[in-house]
Amino acid sequence: MSFDSFKSIAEVLTEYQITSTSDRFLASLEFPIPDSFRNDLAFYQAELAFDESESALCEMILFPILSTVYRQHYQKLSLWSHKAITYDDRLTGIPDYILAKRSPLGKVVLDQPYFVAVEAKKDDFIKG
Repeated sequence: MSFDSFKSIAEVLTEYQITSTSDRFLASLEFPIPDSFRNDLAFYQAELAFDESESALCEMILFPILSTVYRQHYQKLSLWSHKAITYDDRLTGIPDYILAKRSPLGKVVLDQPYFVAVEAKKDDFIKG
């Protein structure tokens, strides 16, 4: 069963008996953000039509944010883009991005995911 086999978040929670919460679960950490990143982000926000292109949003906003964080922690994390993952025989898919524990076996081995970004429009699992 792929990610798009589920019709709602509630269905996933029920199927896997997990809970949902809306809390801050990461401690705030300060680190330097390059001026070039800030300038690029401001330009893209002003000039790109993100409502018309999910790919533009992913490539110009999400990936630069994730890669900026990743650069600060690359010794402990790995960053994946559109990597197929499988939880069990019923749940498998290709998320947009994964931040995972860096595997002791090398950068080509996916270890425990800490963050998975899967695009879903307006809580609509069918359309994406």
